[in-house]
Amino acid sequence: MTVRTTFIRTSQKGYQISQYALPVAVNGYLDITVPEGKPPRDKIRIGITRAHLEEDAAKNIHTPEGTAVDFNRAGTPLLEIVSEPDLRAPQEAKAYLQELRSIMRAIGASDADMEKGQMRCDANVSLLEIDEKNMPTQAFLNPRIEIKNLNSFRAVERAITYEIERQTELYAANTPPTGATRGWDENRGVTFEQRSKESGADYRYFPEPDLPPQDLIAIREQEEARGVELPAEKRNRLADEWWFTPSDAAFFVSNEGWAEYAENVMGELGAWLESTDDSNKSRGRTPQ
Repeated sequence: MTVRTTFIRTSQKGYQISQYALPVAVNGYLDITVPEGKPPRDKIRIGITRAHLEEDAAKNIHTPEGTAVDFNRAGTPLLEIVSEPDLRAPQEAKAYLQELRSIMRAIGASDADMEKGQMRCDANVSLLEIDEKNMPTQAFLNPRIEIKNLNSFRAVERAITYEIERQTELYAANTPPTGATRGWDENRGVTFEQRSKESGADYRYFPEPDLPPQDLIAIREQEEARGVELPAEKRNRLADEWWFTPSDAAFFVSNEGWAEYAENVMGELGAWLESTDDSNKSRGRTPQ
């Protein structure tokens, strides 16, 4: 474990314990489907840089009168999942988070309720020029803006949409944005600047001597042995075995217990049809 120096009001100790240098997992990916995206990209693979444990910070509560700080969650552990810059539209970011939530619920790691703070999102927005094939024209990222602690899928979509429009106007005015951390005002529908963006050197990482390394191989093997069916696997199985449409499969899988209920009903109905006259056997199986 390492210690990251940070001087912000949500961390009264002046430092944060983080697994930054030795993450739990690296080089992963998550496949999502976003048919309504702009530009439309049906199936997208989002790279996952790493997943690491660290201390949570306190919660800022912004009001017209000022900002209060709630320290109830400060110091509790959280898992931070860092994705690659593969998302190109607000709808893709929303779909990515919804798929992550489904996985967290399926494996029993968390209810991942964003409104309750069990899952939060820091969205980074950096604009690039694209060619006629919607591909970036340069290999490096422009300055990025981080929008902190978005607590609903709707807020994520709205905040990214607003930030894209704001940065587009800045580039059009020949005043490109500089790296910064911004907050999101849900009522006004705008982002607001909180502080300039820190670099890795600003955090002054150093080892945490009181927390020895932990071997997670046994835990990983135990979880793999459980054989939990992930949401994507369940959606595919419903489509293959019961002829569910992609939208129907996604609907049933996204609601806890509904897929299992539908399968039980379909199984009993199928058994009943098999026990009746031969004319029923030729009708096939559909969820309708």
